Amino acid sequence: MGYFISIDGNDSVHDAIRGVGVYQKVKRNVKEHPKAKVTINMTISNLNWKCVEKVVDEWYGHARAITFQFYTPFSRYDKLWLPYGKLRNFVIDKLIEIKEKYSDFVANMSKQLNLFRNGKWTANCPTWFFLNLDSNGKIKQPCIISSADQNGAKPICEKCGLGCYAGVILDCFYLMENGLECLRLQRTQRTDCFSDFIYERVYFRFDIVEVG
Repeated sequence: MGYFISIDGNDSVHDAIRGVGVYQKVKRNVKEHPKAKVTINMTISNLNWKCVEKVVDEWYGHARAITFQFYTPFSRYDKLWLPYGKLRNFVIDKLIEIKEKYSDFVANMSKQLNLFRNGKWTANCPTWFFLNLDSNGKIKQPCIISSADQNGAKPICEKCGLGCYAGVILDCFYLMENGLECLRLQRTQRTDCFSDFIYERVYFRFDIVEVG
């Protein structure tokens, strides 16, 4: 069993968002269970973009991997959203630089991170790939951060920063261009947990199509 843990920044930034003392409590629990397969996920926003490298430095050696995604707004004037443009591109360039330094730890692919420079990829968002349920077993639409309530708040899709959907886009394009056999070969050359997860979902789906 694996665990995905949300970390919103270094000690002070995370606690400002989640509550005083939460960061150290989470880190202590992870360090006390070294055999647990922990992946850190950081959602980048206007509050924490300055400390992405500090988070990687602090968690390297304590977790299996780290993934990054960008905050997705629910309103046009959401101040947490990091707008497309110069600052966002700077952050993405920094993430790619960090990935080169920590290639055995940062699970995002560089091509995936580059998708977040604009919202063009969202026109083909693979919402069909995931079944999203709330705590009552009701389906959330259109995506994992949505509500099952049809009248509930909906994310602004063209400003999406969800890493799981962008990752699926890349591997599906690869599959269509190179075929299933190339995807099998691609997996043998990868070590990151995110790509393994994407492979298993895509591979299973296409096996069903082939058999049926």
